[in-house]
Amino acid sequence: MALHRSPRTPVLALAVGALMLSACGADLDVSFGGEDGEGAVETRTIEVSNFDAIELDSFLSAVVVVDPTSEPTLTLTTNPNLFDNFSADVDGSTLAVAMDDVSNADENLVTITVPTLERFAASGATSAELSGIDSSLVLDVSGASDVVITAAEGVEVPMIDVEASGASSADLSELPAATASVEIGGSSSVEVNVSGTVIGTVDGASSLDVDGGAQIEATASGAASIDSE
Repeated sequence: MALHRSPRTPVLALAVGALMLSACGADLDVSFGGEDGEGAVETRTIEVSNFDAIELDSFLSAVVVVDPTSEPTLTLTTNPNLFDNFSADVDGSTLAVAMDDVSNADENLVTITVPTLERFAASGATSAELSGIDSSLVLDVSGASDVVITAAEGVEVPMIDVEASGASSADLSELPAATASVEIGGSSSVEVNVSGTVIGTVDGASSLDVDGGAQIEATASGAASIDSE
């Protein structure tokens, strides 16, 4: 089932309209923002079908554990009145997770266990910690998101494919990889641990830090930088 979002009126357009009415002498009470969390935080289990890719959105925090012996599981920890704002839908092999129309919550934590993970995407100022990665991974972080990823013990994955934009950060220093492809823009920062070759581009005011003694064939432009040990 596909992820559905309710349409939103741009805040800027509403603000401009309110200012125009105020200038005309209209008495107008306008409020913006989503729902506030109420009540003691609860943890509930959300049923999901099989997936091997995750898309995380809308100011959520996530802990993702890759465990080949486990079935896919998902729990949400938040205020009781906000569970109806949460969506977790599997479309094909992708789990799309989002929390819509929430302005404040005591906690918005998603905990996911999955037997294998091929792709992970985070957007909308989300944060995530991934562990147990044991195979090649495609990573896409955007919109000021923050991701930290660690490998399963003793594992070097064949390849990582990283795209980062919009002042995001991705720490893959504990995910050893044989090769890496990167596309980094905006004011993002990425750290990788690669033993073979790193290819791709780093643009804007972004930075790429490379550990592991890789041969760097990636290029930097603008105020971007590439540093290696």
